[in-house]
Amino acid sequence: MPAGVGNPEQYLPESIRQALDRLRPENASVFDPAYVAAIRKVAHFFGVDTSLGRANTSVTAMMAPMETGPNGGVAGAMGKLAQKLKAAQAKSSAKLSAAQSGNINAAELPDVVADAVNQHGGYSVDPRTGEIPTSGAMVGRYPNADKRTHSMPADELTAARVKQFIEENAEALSKDKTHVGGWVDQEATPPEAYLDVAERHDTVRQATKRGELQRHPDMVRDPVTDQWPTEMAQKEVYDVESGQTSPVGNVTDFVRGVVRDSEGRTYQDRLDEVFRAGEPIMEGKPDWWPLQGTSYETTYGPERLRENAGFLAATSPQTDPITNARLASEYERRLIKGEPIVQPDFRMPADAVAFEPGLQMPFEKTRVNNLEKAARGDLDAIRMDKANDMAHALIGDDVNVVDRHFAKTVEDPAMGYYAASESNVIPGAMDGDPELYAWIDNALHDAAKRHGLSNRSYSATAWEGIRSLIKNEGELFGVPHRASAIPDTAGGFGDILTQLIEEKAGKLGITAQEMAMRLRNGDASLLAAILSTPIGLKAYQEWSARSGDPVSGMQ
Repeated sequence: MPAGVGNPEQYLPESIRQALDRLRPENASVFDPAYVAAIRKVAHFFGVDTSLGRANTSVTAMMAPMETGPNGGVAGAMGKLAQKLKAAQAKSSAKLSAAQSGNINAAELPDVVADAVNQHGGYSVDPRTGEIPTSGAMVGRYPNADKRTHSMPADELTAARVKQFIEENAEALSKDKTHVGGWVDQEATPPEAYLDVAERHDTVRQATKRGELQRHPDMVRDPVTDQWPTEMAQKEVYDVESGQTSPVGNVTDFVRGVVRDSEGRTYQDRLDEVFRAGEPIMEGKPDWWPLQGTSYETTYGPERLRENAGFLAATSPQTDPITNARLASEYERRLIKGEPIVQPDFRMPADAVAFEPGLQMPFEKTRVNNLEKAARGDLDAIRMDKANDMAHALIGDDVNVVDRHFAKTVEDPAMGYYAASESNVIPGAMDGDPELYAWIDNALHDAAKRHGLSNRSYSATAWEGIRSLIKNEGELFGVPHRASAIPDTAGGFGDILTQLIEEKAGKLGITAQEMAMRLRNGDASLLAAILSTPIGLKAYQEWSARSGDPVSGMQ
């Protein structure tokens, strides 16, 4: 974990100040271990005399040739040392001023890094430009135990060691975003210094996830549990702007129950807290996941429930439930009419609801595979854990649906726990090693079993609790969240469809039954007030011609 340099005018660490105080002539004694240690510490710190750096064994020999009298002996040695320290002080201050300004040439780099790390506990610099980062967060590119990361007792960090490190990592340090990083682990006994290839990331979250996903080079799974050890390859990241460090945690271990959060809670404790918050909201309400027996079945017919479920699931990522239902209705319309499911030339109509006119269907390029599988009713083949589970929950299977709100339940910046490098994302791709989605899913299974509830019921109640706590308190487990970003509770998709049908029927001046029939026949969708027919398309084209070619929007 590389850090930044502080104020060069205050470069002397407290330990060095204490050592200098002990080196007063009246305290001189080669038989005092503390005095000898002070000589070694000060001499090594300033790089004045390497023989002093080995004072435990050589201090007596060093003092023997000294002259006697007022200018000789130990007192004379201290006087000469003081003169050297004064000269080294001026040289060191100049180096640190250059380090802070970024005015460093390649020849000076090892000296500057060694001085800055020794005197401030950490430093990062771009070896190609001599510039130091002024924003973002720093983390080592390779694990602390990797041979490309050099470690040593803190009092052995010298310019020569830095030069060797730079030469051995020349290829890695030629890449963008990489820096020469040095830092001191003060919690180690004795303190341990590290030189690493440091990466700059825009946020502490991104740097933390980069460090968390690294593995020790010699790390192997436990042969009995098949789990990875809990020791992290990186200990901390450095926030350049605040000058603070923060830990690199293991969010998977937290969800698994191996470690706790900063308040001493397990992840099961957190789940139960949001579940309790959701119970009043869900009281007396039926399980709102299944589409059977809802307006979806009466509107589209039972034969289309699998398609409905698939389209709702495929369009759900990063989408609120009401917008989700609107988008799915357009894909259902295309299927009913025998049109291509994916239509790159489609543009939102003039009176589109919740979308700017002229935009394409959002994220259609990334959703194409799931949309085509949904059109076939092949729910088992739908990719991404959340979409797959949601499709099955909608047809009545007892599964958890872990959406982006659950990402908030695992996070604790004080412990270095983040769901992903971006907020409101839960990694889960249904292949390779289990990702965070699978671990949260397992935790929800365990929680539902403890409460004697179905998976769907427990996860739905917890989901409502998450939203309620954020909406009412503006935070969740101590992490602030924007309350205004949480829409009012919408209920299940059957309730949402009923609401949208009634709203659109009112705008068109027809009955809800007639509107439902138009949806069933593919003559309408819920994207806009204009019916999705050739007449509606023509109206949109006329509007588009008058207003100019609209922007293409998101893909």
